[in-house]
Amino acid sequence: MIGGVALFPPQTADAQSTVAASQQSAAFWQEIAARERAAALMAEHPDIFEFYANRDFAPIWTGAGEVFAARRAVLLQALAEAGDHALPVGEYGVDALRAQFDTELTMISEINAARVFLAYAQDLNAGVLEPSELAEDIYKTAPRQSSQALLDGFASADNPMIYLQNLAPQHPQYAQLQQAMFALERIVADGGWGAPVAAARLELGDQGEDVQALQHRLRAMGYLPPVARPVPSSEPAREVVENASQTREDVAQDSAVFDATTLAAVMQFQADHGLTQDGIAGPNTLAALNVDATSRLRDVILGLERQRWMNIERGARHILVNIPDFHATVVDNDIVTFSTRSVVGHPDPRRHTPEFSDVMEYMVINPSWTVPRSITIREYLPQMQQDPTAQSQLELWRGGQIVDRALVDFTQYTDRSFPYTLRQAPARDNALGLVKFMFPNPWNIYLHDTPAKNLFARETRAYSHGCVRLQDPFDFAYHLLAPQVEDPEGYFARILATERETTVRLETPVPVHLVYWTSFVDAQGRLQHRGDIYGRNGDLWQALEAAGVSVRDISS
Repeated sequence: MIGGVALFPPQTADAQSTVAASQQSAAFWQEIAARERAAALMAEHPDIFEFYANRDFAPIWTGAGEVFAARRAVLLQALAEAGDHALPVGEYGVDALRAQFDTELTMISEINAARVFLAYAQDLNAGVLEPSELAEDIYKTAPRQSSQALLDGFASADNPMIYLQNLAPQHPQYAQLQQAMFALERIVADGGWGAPVAAARLELGDQGEDVQALQHRLRAMGYLPPVARPVPSSEPAREVVENASQTREDVAQDSAVFDATTLAAVMQFQADHGLTQDGIAGPNTLAALNVDATSRLRDVILGLERQRWMNIERGARHILVNIPDFHATVVDNDIVTFSTRSVVGHPDPRRHTPEFSDVMEYMVINPSWTVPRSITIREYLPQMQQDPTAQSQLELWRGGQIVDRALVDFTQYTDRSFPYTLRQAPARDNALGLVKFMFPNPWNIYLHDTPAKNLFARETRAYSHGCVRLQDPFDFAYHLLAPQVEDPEGYFARILATERETTVRLETPVPVHLVYWTSFVDAQGRLQHRGDIYGRNGDLWQALEAAGVSVRDISS
């Protein structure tokens, strides 16, 4: 009231009706606007639209009642804990989704929840990245489920939390790498493993500060037992065992002598890093030893991503060739039943062993070798142009017939016009040795024997043109033949003695997976690291960072 006059006089019945109509009109247009926003979101995500259209737009998260509230809570918890899987937590917008759930349970928040859920579920289940986009010789795609399958799975799950947990790879390797990541995160938060070792070489019998530094680093990494020191007299009579974050005073308690205990620790470190186990801390061993904890943590995070790419049915029996580990193994029901050293493709990009999965169908005993054209024109043709008798063990073939080399002028041909095929007949000195193992693929990659046995003794074994050479091919053959013949060794020997090229089919084909794991956990549960022979880790980490993955800080 001002001067006895009401600023807002009482409304008449007509005025009240007008206001009510106006309010109804506002609510109507707000509803229309909300539907338009929902329709726009649906248009951006047709897979989500299809899912909801098939269920008459019934909600999963935004309905009323305990079931819907539980689903919302489960999704928010999973998103908040995405860092436990080294996923891009910040990309999911968990805080924004939580705020939306708190303020409005509408179709818009339902669609946003579905969108965020799918991003998280796909990342957890099949990987953040698409592997085939990272390198030219990675011939695998992430094993992604459809949006329909993921949303249906969550909506119909009796326990949505267990459903989300089971989206992560269930292979033991994944959980073991996850535990390794947690341990390394704590080490990084505590300051790492201390100063690197400055020496160039240390071995049994050496003494001094460099040996102390070596012992300290081995101790921080867990290869030597923690230093025990007596407790001051003011404390209860007991021993205190230091953890990985030792002080400089603790370092002084190391023996400063490269003794038998230090030798054993160095050898175990070498075993865990694929190095020659000679107990000498030489350049390669010290280089691996001086890698900082943050870098090793990144390597393990890359390992988790690579395991998500392998979230497939690997086969009750399967063959695993880990390229940077230089080993081929047979795995039966997740147990390694056979292992042999291997030689893999050279670091030259044209000679890499590619990453892919296929199925081994047969072996060839006493194989001939048809030289791939890429090798023929790049390596052998220039040699034969210089000397027509070069590579004389190779036959010259054209039109199904052997051609006499003496009748050919190699200098008249280029890499495009050369009309011949080179072939090596079965023999002990055949480039493929005496047996090859075939899983037909577009890249002509297979496993085989080799007459060049000396390469298997080397620490780094990347010398081939892409195929995988085996140190123990006969034993590998026996192991594969054991389920289908009573005497696999005798059976193999009889065929070998014929010196004729013979194909032996596997009654049960065996899946083969060629992988590139630089960090993994071995059959004894020990974390392993291998050299990045093809230089892929830097590109992979850069791509993960661009997608929002980072080394998280757990120090707070």
